[in-house]
Amino acid sequence: MSTGTAGTMGPPPSGSQYDATNPTVDRHIETVIENYAAAHGIPNATASCTGDSPTQATCQVSNPANGKSVTATVSVDQTTGQLNITSVT
Repeated sequence: MSTGTAGTMGPPPSGSQYDATNPTVDRHIETVIENYAAAHGIPNATASCTGDSPTQATCQVSNPANGKSVTATVSVDQTTGQLNITSVT
């Protein structure tokens, strides 16, 4: 897994903004990160994300094939839903 654009959740409902501290938004982030991992050779990866702030989440991404996991920091564009992986450790 590497840094860069991970995908988008699409625009938020009219008149609102995404907030990564909202558990429902975290579930959407997890889906995007899992799809990103699958597109990059980790087909059954699972992500568990927690909002650190309205514009950032930390995701634990696990690969069940080898038992390894990484922690990805994800920035959230509150108005477009664009997700960017800013660090991977």
